[in-house]
Amino acid sequence: MKKLLLITYYFPPAGGPAVQRWLRFLKYLPDHDWQVTVITTEDGDYPFIDETLVGEVPLHVNVIRTKTPTFGSLFHMLSGHQDKNIPYGSLNSTHSDSLGKKAMFWARLNLVAPDARIIWNKHALGTAIQELKETPYDVVVTTGPPHSTHLIGLKLKKIFNIPWVTDFRDPWSKIFYLQLAKAGKMIKKANVKFETLVLSEADLNIVVSPQIAEQLPKGNKAILPNGFDHKKFAKIPYYTSPQFRIKFIGTLSQGQTLEPFVKALEVFVKNQLSDDIELELTGDYTHHPYLAEYITYKPFTPHKNAIDKMRNAELLLLPINAYVGSSGMLTTKLFEYIGSDTPILCFGPQEGAAADMLRKHGTGITCSYSNQSVILAYLEKLYSAWLDGKPIRNSKDTTPIQSETQTALLDKYLSSVFK
Repeated sequence: MKKLLLITYYFPPAGGPAVQRWLRFLKYLPDHDWQVTVITTEDGDYPFIDETLVGEVPLHVNVIRTKTPTFGSLFHMLSGHQDKNIPYGSLNSTHSDSLGKKAMFWARLNLVAPDARIIWNKHALGTAIQELKETPYDVVVTTGPPHSTHLIGLKLKKIFNIPWVTDFRDPWSKIFYLQLAKAGKMIKKANVKFETLVLSEADLNIVVSPQIAEQLPKGNKAILPNGFDHKKFAKIPYYTSPQFRIKFIGTLSQGQTLEPFVKALEVFVKNQLSDDIELELTGDYTHHPYLAEYITYKPFTPHKNAIDKMRNAELLLLPINAYVGSSGMLTTKLFEYIGSDTPILCFGPQEGAAADMLRKHGTGITCSYSNQSVILAYLEKLYSAWLDGKPIRNSKDTTPIQSETQTALLDKYLSSVFK
């Protein structure tokens, strides 16, 4: 068996999209003769908790949990928030925020690099050193965000000269929340320095999209998009409904909005003179001033329930963060949306990675946030077909982005660094 040491901050019971990529890989890596040990946090600053995911961690995976200092309690005390989780996906403060919260955001943007989760590195590094002294491994993998995790791999590379692979689920210095919140010049330089060193020293850098790969510094790179576990989706049937169901599942981070769609839907509802349309927002707590009688709000839901919601809809909404460089974004949500066979309306760059993926699999359209005419035309097309009793489902082959297929490619990449 080949042996892999994976270092990741986010791991069950952490929920949300950051967990899904490697949770899927772990399921299928044994098919390629990989034995995996995971070093992760004991109780980190997680944006979501999903205890059901703990049961999805394969029994053959050895999980080592380390102490995890957090900023959650400090953020709670200074910001006055009841929620102890520190911000995720946004570093912008508002005029109504407390002075304590504003101070923490300023410090994060001007004094901390690469990210606040770096306080875990000391504990993770010590645990990884001990593990590598006791057990031989073929390769170490670090996955980010948080990109501070890659600095652990960098030190292990220098100490043990072991093959090291990074996994980039998002950009580093050009990640959306640093751009939209306007990080300080010193922090920008520090991030560029860190990412340049990491990319150059790693034996291989796996990146989720070609566009993000181009944004990163020079280094040995390979493309491996996100995907979905088709076996999980196949277990959940699609049921028809007397309502035309439009859904968004997830939270809105900085640079995302559903406001233009809600306004377009208001026009559509008035034109149709119908009450058989519903919009369900799961995980999004922004209450819109429009269409109150048509919108339902649901809290964060376990992953299995989220898949059920994706499957049982007639339209799924996918807002891409609006910022310079967003063309490379390929979220976990996009691939699971595709796996649900439900049509997708994506808001983002029409020449971006997400738009390319939708065109390739014939699973939806992409338009700008402000293009109300395209939104209305797509709604009309799907709604008319639904009224006629036609199945509103996608049926193209998704084998290339299924987890089994992608894990085979991951095996090829990992094996290349030590053969």
